[in-house]
Amino acid sequence: MFEDFAAHELKATEKIHSLIKLAQSENDYATEIMLQQFVREQVEEEAIANIIVAKLKLIANSVSGLLILDKELGGRK
Repeated sequence: MFEDFAAHELKATEKIHSLIKLAQSENDYATEIMLQQFVREQVEEEAIANIIVAKLKLIANSVSGLLILDKELGGRK
């Protein structure tokens, strides 16, 4: 169940990589450069997803743990 969350981020990464490969094959350097921002953001998103999944596994079925995690995630910028 929790793995679906991380898998979604991996799928997004895969799609970004496909776009970069397409830009490279078309010698579209401007688009390739623009896509690098998405790569950087996606690296961050994958890391965050993995941390959240690890925390969810750690707290398991703890209602108080879920409430604490919800408050923590609600405070994210």
